[in-house]
Amino acid sequence: MNQKELIDEKIKLINDARAVHEKENLSEIDKEQFDKIMGRVEEINGTLKRMDTISKIETENQPKAKFFEPESQMSFQDKRKTEQYEKAFVAYLKQGAQDLTPEFKNILTVGTPAAGGVLVPILLEGMIQAGLMQINPLRQLAKVITTESTLDIPISTDFGTAVWTGEGIAAGGTDPTFSLKRLSAFKLTKLCLVSMELMQDNAVNLMEFLSESFSRAVGALEGAAFLTGTGIGPANPVLGILADPAMRTTPAAAAGAITDVDLLNLKHFVAPPYRPQASWLMNDNTYKVLAGLKDLNGNYLLRVSLSADSSDMLFGNPIYISEFMPNVGAGAKSVIYGDFKYSVWIGDRFSSSLNVLQERYVELGLTGFLLTKREDIRLVYPNGIAALAHP
Repeated sequence: MNQKELIDEKIKLINDARAVHEKENLSEIDKEQFDKIMGRVEEINGTLKRMDTISKIETENQPKAKFFEPESQMSFQDKRKTEQYEKAFVAYLKQGAQDLTPEFKNILTVGTPAAGGVLVPILLEGMIQAGLMQINPLRQLAKVITTESTLDIPISTDFGTAVWTGEGIAAGGTDPTFSLKRLSAFKLTKLCLVSMELMQDNAVNLMEFLSESFSRAVGALEGAAFLTGTGIGPANPVLGILADPAMRTTPAAAAGAITDVDLLNLKHFVAPPYRPQASWLMNDNTYKVLAGLKDLNGNYLLRVSLSADSSDMLFGNPIYISEFMPNVGAGAKSVIYGDFKYSVWIGDRFSSSLNVLQERYVELGLTGFLLTKREDIRLVYPNGIAALAHP
């Protein structure tokens, strides 16, 4: 189905869901029908977003750089964009480091990190990042930066004060105060085992296969950690933004429900300067609850998008769905609202690296590919964001 057909089906499904929801007494069959309809709506939303991501990548894809200038004059990033680097990297995937030609070994030398392995080409890095954005929507919303080391971010905790000053009077007011927020680089790894038969099949694009495998696993790990990670111990080093004590909250009226007043209170808990660029973040189950909410005039709060490249809207701001957000329930923070790009920073350490492990799994007829990535997230400016907290 094309985008228009999917959007038309989505509109019809939303209308069907509303018709079911408006019944005075919902039977179990009605509830099952409603959930089935909304499940299909979410499938369509996912398909539309994937189609949009593919379209953007195709549009932004620039011609590869060539070795038309001396290698010494090319930047490191430019070398990783070249067709030669990609060919050498694919040879490394299929042959390992031992059997590479001297030419390919020389090309990949520029991409050898201190910890071993080979830095992945820009093309593969982009494919992995695109996959991560689909699985972990925080990457679409937050400010994502590339770091070379641990980054200490100075932030103003008090902007100071200004005073009216008469002519000939010494200037007054107080100075701002600052604190530091540290963006670390926690290491994560993903091992992917590939059969010899698949390796030898020229019809299989190995980089696409690996990028999908890595994106799904890394996206699931970081998606949960970025939101609810405790930041305690080597197995859970990332402090998620919902677990961060700096995350501001506004209370919901009930443990197991959300009202229009709860949502209005949350929106207006965030100061006006941050609302124009704000977004809502919740999971599918919470979205289903919102789909049936109405204002005092009987109008549905949710505004369904008619375009593939835009999100559904709530009180004038887009809704994003993350499967890693908590459900509505006692003690949970089920909805986040605010300017994520201003408040939340994600740090990716330079580039992912990959090791080919041939000998370790040779008796099983497999080749191992070990991806290493370093990253962190930090709630840098909590004044621009807030969460709905249930009692």
